[in-house]
Amino acid sequence: SLQVLKILGNQNVEESLQSLTGKDVLVQPDLKDIGASDFDRMGEAIMLGEQQSLGTLSKLSGLQLSPEDYARYREAARRLPAVPARVDFIEVDGNEHIPSDQIRARFGVSPGAAWDTQAIDQGLQNLYNLGYFQSVDVVVAHKDGQTGLELAVSEKAWQPSYVDFGLHITDDFEGSSRYELLGGYTRSDIDDLGAEWRNEFAIGNTRYYYTELYQPVDDAGRIFVAPEAEYLNETYDLFAGEKRIAEYSTVFPHGGLDLGLQLDNLGEFRLGMLYGHVISQPRIGDPTTLPSYRNTLVGPSLKLNVDTFDSPSFPTQGTYMLLNGFFPRRSLGSDVSYSRLHASVGEAFGDDSDAELVLAEAGSNLGSTLPAYEQFTLGGFLSLAGKHQGQLRGDKVADLHFIYTHHVASLPPALGKGLYFGGALDAGNVWQTGQPTGSDGLLYGASAFVGADTVLGPLYFGLGAGKDGNRVWFLYLGIPISGNTLAPSFGN
Repeated sequence: SLQVLKILGNQNVEESLQSLTGKDVLVQPDLKDIGASDFDRMGEAIMLGEQQSLGTLSKLSGLQLSPEDYARYREAARRLPAVPARVDFIEVDGNEHIPSDQIRARFGVSPGAAWDTQAIDQGLQNLYNLGYFQSVDVVVAHKDGQTGLELAVSEKAWQPSYVDFGLHITDDFEGSSRYELLGGYTRSDIDDLGAEWRNEFAIGNTRYYYTELYQPVDDAGRIFVAPEAEYLNETYDLFAGEKRIAEYSTVFPHGGLDLGLQLDNLGEFRLGMLYGHVISQPRIGDPTTLPSYRNTLVGPSLKLNVDTFDSPSFPTQGTYMLLNGFFPRRSLGSDVSYSRLHASVGEAFGDDSDAELVLAEAGSNLGSTLPAYEQFTLGGFLSLAGKHQGQLRGDKVADLHFIYTHHVASLPPALGKGLYFGGALDAGNVWQTGQPTGSDGLLYGASAFVGADTVLGPLYFGLGAGKDGNRVWFLYLGIPISGNTLAPSFGN
C-alpha cells in the first residue's frame, strides 16, 4: 500500500514541479529517514522543515510588491461590484401552490423600485414568516441587459393543511386545577389571495371551538376580512377573601365579522362587530344568593396584537402588546351596555444564558358596570404570586411583573429546548367601581420556579408567596388558550 501511495505521490510531485515558473519558489527540505507513517516524529519533521526553509526566504524578495503597489492591490481587492440602480424584474421559481403574484406582492419589492439591499432582505423575511416555505432565497439575475431578482422558494411538503395539538395544565395542589387538551387545524392557500380557514378547539375544564375564514382582499395581504364563530364553555372559581365560595359555569356562543390590517411582521389590528348570548350561573354554590346572567350581547370589538418575542415560552429579546376591547350596546340589540378595555405589554432583554422579562397589565370598565363574568382577575403564576388562580376579581386591574430566568441546561430535541431556574416579583390589585385606585392598595408577591421549554410548551413548577404570608405551590404547562377577557379569545 505504501509503495502504491509513493508512486501516485511521486507522479503528483513531478506534475507540480513541471508547472513551476519564475514566479514560484520551491521549498524541498530533507527529512532524512522520517517516513510517511512516522506519526510519532511529527514534531521533528516540522523542526527540520522550518530550519531548512529559512534559506529560501531571500528568494522571496524578488516577488515582493513595493508598498505603493501593494496599497493599490489592496484597494482594487476591496472594490465592490457596482450596485444596480433599480430592480428591473422579479421572477419566482419553485412554487407549486402559492401563486407567483402573491409571492411578489408579499415580497414587498416591486419591479422598477430603487435597489435597496435592506428592503430585499426584509422581503425575504416577509416571505419566510408566512409559514408556507421551508426555505426562501434570492439570486441576482441578468437578462437582456436588465438586472433583477430570482426568488427561489421551497414549499413545505405538508402544505396546505396544518394540524396542531397541545396541553394546558394549571394546578395549585389545593383543589384548584385546570386541564385542557388543545388542537387546531388550518387550511391555507384556499384562493389566489392566500385565504385560510382556521380552527381551534379545547377539551377539558374549558371547552371551546373557534373557526374563522381569514380572507385577504389584495395580493399583499395587508387588509383582510374575517367572519368568525366561537363556542365557549368555561368554569371559574369565586372567592370571598381566601375562601373559595362558588364555582361558576359560563357558556358563550357567539359570532362576528372583523375588518383587519396586517402590521407587516409585527402583528395585526382588527375592528369588528360581535353577536352572542351568554349564560353564566353558579355550578357549585348557593343559587339563591349568587347572581345568574342570561344576556344577549351585541357590540363592536377591537384587537391590537404586536409580538416580536424571539420565543413564545422563554423570550430573551422582543416586545409584546395585546389590546382587547368589547363594547356591547342596548342600541344595537344587546340586553346590557358596558365597556371593557384590557391591555398587556411586555419587554424581554438578555441572552441565551440570562434573560429578564417585564410584563404590565391594565384594564378598565371605563365607568360602566361590568357583569361578573367580564370582571378582571388576578392570581396565580405570572399574575400575582401567593394568590390562587383568579382569586381577585374587580372592575379595574393593574399589575406589574419582573421575571428572571437562567438557562442551566439543554434538553434532548425530542423533549424540548432548555431547562431554566427563575424567579419573579409581582405588584398589583383589582378595584371595584367607585373604589379609589393607587399604590397604597397594591399587593405584592414573589415566586421561585424551575422551568422547561418543552415540545408541549413552557413548563413551570414552583412556589409563590404574598406579603400576607400566603404560599401557593403551582404547576403550569402550556400557553393559556384565552386572555383576561370573555370575547373574543382567538389568538390571545
